[in-house]
Amino acid sequence: MARFVVVTVLQPCTTNRDCVMNDWVLGACSVTCGTGTRRDTRTVQISASGTGTACPTDLERTVECVQPVWLDALLVHIRV
Repeated sequence: MARFVVVTVLQPCTTNRDCVMNDWVLGACSVTCGTGTRRDTRTVQISASGTGTACPTDLERTVECVQPVWLDALLVHIRV
């Protein structure tokens, strides 16, 4: 009678995977005319594992935004 031996090879549960971030979501500018600020946010799409590159900690940023300045004089119809 033949005998068989079953060998199980265990693989580690973790793989080395770098962090993947979602793109920045741009917030609304704090002003409707001139220079203001906006708060942008982003999230982690895939967390790092093993010896992969860790995710950045900056999930929010505040940046300057500029809204066009409309001069009322430009809206006046000039007759020549």
